[in-house]
Amino acid sequence: ARRVMPPVLELVARTCSTEIFLLTVIAICFGTAWLTSLAGVSLSLGAFLAGLIVSESSFSEYAFGEILPLQILFSATFFVSVGMLLDVGFMVMNLPLVIGLVVGIIVLKALVTGGAVRLLGYPWRTSFLSGLLLVQVGEFAFVLERTGREMGLSFLGQGEMGGQLFIAASVILMVLTPFLAQAGYALDGWLTHRENERHTQSMTAQQSPEMQVNLQNHVIVAGYGMGGQQLVRVLHGSRIPYIIVTLSPSGADEAEAEGLPVVRGDGSRLYTLELAGIANAKLLVAADDDPAMARRIASVARMANPTLQIVVRTRYIAETEPLRAAGADDVIAEELESIVQLFALVLEAYQIDQDEIAKDIDLMRANGYAVLREDPPDIPAIVCDGLDAACIQVRTVTIRPDVPAVGQTLSDLALDSTYGLIVEEVQRNGTTFKVNDSEVQLAVGDRVVLMGGAAQFASSADLFRTPAETQRHTEATAIAVPQQGEALIQPLCTHQHMIHITDVPQGGQVCEECVRLGDRWVHLRMCLTCGHIGCCDSSKNKHATKHYRTSDHPIVQSVEPGEDWRWCFVDEVLVPKKRQ
Repeated sequence: ARRVMPPVLELVARTCSTEIFLLTVIAICFGTAWLTSLAGVSLSLGAFLAGLIVSESSFSEYAFGEILPLQILFSATFFVSVGMLLDVGFMVMNLPLVIGLVVGIIVLKALVTGGAVRLLGYPWRTSFLSGLLLVQVGEFAFVLERTGREMGLSFLGQGEMGGQLFIAASVILMVLTPFLAQAGYALDGWLTHRENERHTQSMTAQQSPEMQVNLQNHVIVAGYGMGGQQLVRVLHGSRIPYIIVTLSPSGADEAEAEGLPVVRGDGSRLYTLELAGIANAKLLVAADDDPAMARRIASVARMANPTLQIVVRTRYIAETEPLRAAGADDVIAEELESIVQLFALVLEAYQIDQDEIAKDIDLMRANGYAVLREDPPDIPAIVCDGLDAACIQVRTVTIRPDVPAVGQTLSDLALDSTYGLIVEEVQRNGTTFKVNDSEVQLAVGDRVVLMGGAAQFASSADLFRTPAETQRHTEATAIAVPQQGEALIQPLCTHQHMIHITDVPQGGQVCEECVRLGDRWVHLRMCLTCGHIGCCDSSKNKHATKHYRTSDHPIVQSVEPGEDWRWCFVDEVLVPKKRQ
């Protein structure tokens, strides 16, 4: 596993053939299982050992990706086969015995699984729920049953009848698993509610008179998790009056140790909110991670104080409308807010003006993120006005530890002369070095603003990769890229368009049509019939394609530095450099 198979798989991977690699992995798995069976070990255990052998190779993830469809197929076949082994007549005739066996397995597995989870330090509710979710019979149980049968053993010592009992109980447990899961979640919610209620009653009885302060226009922070703690820190620093409501003993102890005002209790209980001064509060922020709890808090708070502004934090878009229906004025969905932040970062990467970014973000957040919801009615799409071709070609590269560019000056790297990249500036800790500062040494954390085409950035990529990344990229390219490239190059033109390729002089380094229109372009393509230079389909005007449609000259060639390919518009394939 450690000395023989890794070199074998690496040798096979270097053939760059997915089919050979897949067949080799299958041969290793079946061969190992067969050899172990000759040694008296079951095929199942042999297959398990084969998986361990393959996993020791550096290509284990690659192998898993190729084997995954087969795994799904075999798993489906396994469960269908189990169902086909069921004797329905036997199950009906022995229904009381089968039901008793099912109940026994549920109780036994729930106790064993729940006890193991409890020993790991999880609360009782989690242990109980885990026990219910894992009561079904696993695949290895069938392996053990088959092995025991071959050795003369049987389930419960009942011979053939024991085997049918085992299969019947297993099938019934598979069918019951979703319903047991639903019952477990429902019971968990009920136990949680009862526990919270008892805890609230005991804690509120212990509240000191000083806690029932007459706050005015304050903020009630319901929930003292990570989000609640960050909010309280800001409120405290801003001198905005607030009070914390939490059911977590550790959270309450931590807040009290810092001298913060805390009400211990369930924020969804009216009595608890009254202790926090809900009648005189200006704002309530529900920072609880549980959406059901947040809905209850919003509903009770809205009933207690109709003039209160209620803000709720949630994770997912789907929870937004139920929270609004429960009484929340504003719902901050982390999923939507993360999209807003991602959008802002994308616009910054494309050099969009900060005022334009701020305007677009405000538009996205307007009306409760309405522009981001599914099927928004009568809501216009966001249009970014500041995007042009220059923005598309600008990238900001962060210098990371151990990359070759660390310690090099701009003149040493020669990005312009070697790779065709234009250095616009280098940003370091708030200081900006312009392009004429060519002797500035690049350091870890520097952000280099570069302009160029995609091919230029690709050719310079190794300057910004760590040695480990370079090695992994080389290995990945050896596995995947040659095969993909071969698949693209092999198809040839079928309409004899190779006769249109002539030795024509290049027409220039600009798209003349774009120059006349005053537009910019992204990449340039040259017609190999007449030498016409036109812009690519990523450009605004697509003059290379328009030239083909008006002239019927089918072959173009990229004139970008580092790109060496030809394209046939008619057959939509890459054309070999040599004439056929």
